[in-house]
Amino acid sequence: MGIVFWIILACIFAGLEIIIPALITIWFAFAALLLVMLSFFNFFILSPFMEWKFFIFVSVILLLLTRPFSKKYFQNQKEEFRGDWVGKELVIEKVIREGYYEAKFKGSIWTLLSEDSLEVGDIVKIVSYEGNRIIVKKKEA
Repeated sequence: MGIVFWIILACIFAGLEIIIPALITIWFAFAALLLVMLSFFNFFILSPFMEWKFFIFVSVILLLLTRPFSKKYFQNQKEEFRGDWVGKELVIEKVIREGYYEAKFKGSIWTLLSEDSLEVGDIVKIVSYEGNRIIVKKKEA
């Protein structure tokens, strides 16, 4: 296919990894870079079909070897990150509707869910979280 093609493909996959950090497309970029190096040093000459087979084989092997570890690492990191939220106090800034509220937390506006009836200015404690919503209870005086 040519060195230029594989360089462009490696740059595209590396760019996608920056935009979507999930440790998936980086392995495609590494496989394309490996083909660039092999083509540049003329270790062996492959037909375009064989280059694609090599690219897919290396990408899949790298993905299968590293994906379970990276997924486990990122899942543990996510749990640790939000685990320290429990018990923090927030102040209700807006009532959306009964059971749904908004508060500023860690520099962002978050949607809060609560079974308690709350008003603007009430202080609540974080009980848990569900997706991108924080579950809270009214702070007892």
